[in-house]
Amino acid sequence: MQTVKKVKNLTDWLENQKISVHKVIGEYQTILGLIGDTSKIDIDLIQGLDIVEKVKRISEPYKNANRKFHPDDTIIDVGGHKIGGGNFQYFAGPCSVESREQIISIAKDVKKAGANILRGGAFKPRTSPYAFQGMRAEGLELLLEAKRNRYADSYRNYGRVSY
Repeated sequence: MQTVKKVKNLTDWLENQKISVHKVIGEYQTILGLIGDTSKIDIDLIQGLDIVEKVKRISEPYKNANRKFHPDDTIIDVGGHKIGGGNFQYFAGPCSVESREQIISIAKDVKKAGANILRGGAFKPRTSPYAFQGMRAEGLELLLEAKRNRYADSYRNYGRVSY
């Protein structure tokens, strides 16, 4: 039986045991993270399968960020500037983008101070519909203008949208 089918059979069996399976497919290996009461699962039984290299019990929360579940560094590239894996970047900028003059002035100061990434909120969700909601798309355009004019090497919208 091929490996993919064996992994599917194992996953189906675990789900029948009322265990949620979080599958992480890598280039050379697949990791199955089990979520739920795994105390009734026989580790030796699973370890004995030819498709299983190792079984580890991880009781800590945050399995996606936990080093026991995800041992490799996460490296994120923001406009050519790497973050993580020994790479460090300074982010700076206003809480919210409020005007062209404000963001261009701050972008120049941020770059002069040595930060590589300009951040600023273009979207500002609020509970009140009467409160400032941010400049939205226009705010994104102003952040892009700062980047295009090299006032900032790259930018990150502090919200749901990033470029």
